[in-house]
Amino acid sequence: MGIDGHDRVLERGAERPADRRRHLRLANDVDVIAATLRTQTFHPDTYTQFGIDLAAKRYILVKSSQHYRAGFGPIAAEIMHVAAPGAITPDFANIPYEKLSSHYWPRVEDPFTDSE
Repeated sequence: MGIDGHDRVLERGAERPADRRRHLRLANDVDVIAATLRTQTFHPDTYTQFGIDLAAKRYILVKSSQHYRAGFGPIAAEIMHVAAPGAITPDFANIPYEKLSSHYWPRVEDPFTDSE
């Protein structure tokens, strides 16, 4: 099943230009949305435009760093971050910065009071 030309909601009142997306139904009722434009997933509309009932899902995996929270936070019982190989990891404490002091959150709990 595919939908062409639908705008992808970024947040209420803001939309991304239309792209081509396809809904893939895999084994065990796993739904995947594939898109032609590389972007993060911001809002549940990405799924619900295809008729996917997110309330019926046990897990929803969203490829996004932080931008998804406004749209998915209200419907999530729990949010778990997953670090995967790539250009940058969300594990900021382990990024090998070359010019930044190691005295920053989350490496230290309170960088304003903890000493180096």
